[in-house]
Amino acid sequence: MKDSAAKKILRRTAQRAVHPDPEVRERALMDLFAPRDGGDWGHWERVLDAVLDLPLQTLDRELVLFLFDLLCWLEPPLAGPRGRNAHGQAPGPRPMLGTALPATARGKARAALRRLPPYLQDRTYPLVSLLGWGPPIPRPYRRGPSRRDWLRHLRLLGRRVRQDIPHPWAVMTLRELATAWMRGPRVAVARFCPGRWLHVGRPILLPPGSHPRASCPGRIAPQPGFFSRSRCRTLEHLMERTARELEAVRRLAFAVSRKRRRVVLSLHNATLAACSGWAFESLGEQFPDETSRREFYGRVRERARKAAERFQAAASPIQSLGHLWEERLVKPRVLFALWEAWGRSRLIPSKAAVLDRYLPLFSPLVDAEKFRRTAGRLPFSWAGWLPLHQALSPARLYGWWKERRMLWPRGWALLWALLEEGNQWIERGRLESLVIPWIDKFFISSRRDRDGDYLRALFSFLQGLDGPPVILFWEDTARATDPSLALALRKHWKRDECLGFGVFGDGTWGREEAEKILGSAARPGCLYVLRPLNDTHHPLGLEGIFSETGPPSLDPYDSSWKDGIQALYTGTQVEPLLSIPTDADLLPGWIRGERGKMPLGAFFRRRLRRRVLGPNRLRTDAHLPPDDLWRLYARWANLL
Repeated sequence: MKDSAAKKILRRTAQRAVHPDPEVRERALMDLFAPRDGGDWGHWERVLDAVLDLPLQTLDRELVLFLFDLLCWLEPPLAGPRGRNAHGQAPGPRPMLGTALPATARGKARAALRRLPPYLQDRTYPLVSLLGWGPPIPRPYRRGPSRRDWLRHLRLLGRRVRQDIPHPWAVMTLRELATAWMRGPRVAVARFCPGRWLHVGRPILLPPGSHPRASCPGRIAPQPGFFSRSRCRTLEHLMERTARELEAVRRLAFAVSRKRRRVVLSLHNATLAACSGWAFESLGEQFPDETSRREFYGRVRERARKAAERFQAAASPIQSLGHLWEERLVKPRVLFALWEAWGRSRLIPSKAAVLDRYLPLFSPLVDAEKFRRTAGRLPFSWAGWLPLHQALSPARLYGWWKERRMLWPRGWALLWALLEEGNQWIERGRLESLVIPWIDKFFISSRRDRDGDYLRALFSFLQGLDGPPVILFWEDTARATDPSLALALRKHWKRDECLGFGVFGDGTWGREEAEKILGSAARPGCLYVLRPLNDTHHPLGLEGIFSETGPPSLDPYDSSWKDGIQALYTGTQVEPLLSIPTDADLLPGWIRGERGKMPLGAFFRRRLRRRVLGPNRLRTDAHLPPDDLWRLYARWANLL
């Protein structure tokens, strides 16, 4: 009875959401979409029922967007089988998505797609899901021959996209398809054009590139969806400026190591300062000759072998660091992914299989009984539809977590051996300098000054080494004053343990003075915190940067423009370190390569390294043996 009364109230509220009075309409929408503590999935189910009870033509645009957001989120496309099976047969067409959704919901979505509203065509809804409900028909293709040609081509397209759903970052979206009928932000074509269809369809149906290095294009080509010609020029401009950041980071790190005669451990905090960790060549390339490299690697392997057993012991401080790292980074992401799976099972009971499968697998992190009992009170809320490259999949999280657990003691043993042996070689004059980069989420700035335990424990361990390195901590911020890390350092660290430059310090030293000061006074075992490039505070919104009117002036350049852009890290090891997503990315997760689609983040990394290190430094010489030691370390240190 209580549930029935709530449905009636929500139905009346939904009716007021189409009221001609703007104030009444705004209040009704606020009542419908106000954030719910812990994510009240029963409320969203009742809102959905209320929306489905109203005629489509009376629905406010926010209610239509809610309908599509929820339906696409309830049944996201998953990757299908790849290649041929044991009998040499290629995978056939996948069944239509949407069969688990209520029939009334599919019918309402189909009716909306048949007269596709303009405000939907910029959304990143997966096309394979929409085609399972009905063909999207925009205004230019609703009549006559254009309608017939459009529907025929959509049927052919539907067969292609259902055959093999690629990686989440490469899934074709409605925003990309809309380029087939939109010449510009507000300019639509007059009729269906087969030539334009091919111009749009070929790039978005490209398969994911299997070799990102080989497929990285020399020049960014326009592609359907977001990257128009002017936006490609903007991206090139941004990468050129970002490359200068990496050059500044690399120059300072090597200068400090060379002048102070110590190994420099370069810590790059994800995500804003993560890409500066891509500025360095492999360890083997820092040696003057192959003979020295082989000898150094042999000694490092021996040290790492002796340290591995000690680091794997349950009482080891390395294991304590690992547990702390998991509690901060892995557990919140796992809880959120399981909470979403629980929410889907509340709305569609057949979706409970995902939760039932992965909840036991994460038992070292999450107590299954407690989760089921308290899931409704977890501090999460549904953010609506987000692009698939931002989705937290339990399957992908589980694979990443298991790999990190396997690599944790091995990587630490290798880092310890590199630091100890590297300092000895520098002291003996056999090596001029040595910089060891490491990308990770050492400090979570969204927690302000409440996330200092892990960084403090890490610093204590490094400080206790026989020959501690000089520790450079790279962080960036969009704040003009009092960034989170600065607050944590002032509150929890002694003055002789750390020194901040610019916004991370007390105002005594600026970022421009860092190389001079550190080159003459940097102490081993001390933490030095600084921004990648300079102290400029001139934040620019991403919408303004990628304006269709052309590339804006980036002067004065603020390196924090990358704040909150998850697409810049797709296809890299930084991606799992990102915060739980709450806002939809403006940038797509892929870019057009020479041999297919490639993740935008992998392209971003590759292009920056090419600009900083030069194209020849990135090619593996045929006469050199594989650098397995560096590959293992790079995997552990999230450098790939």
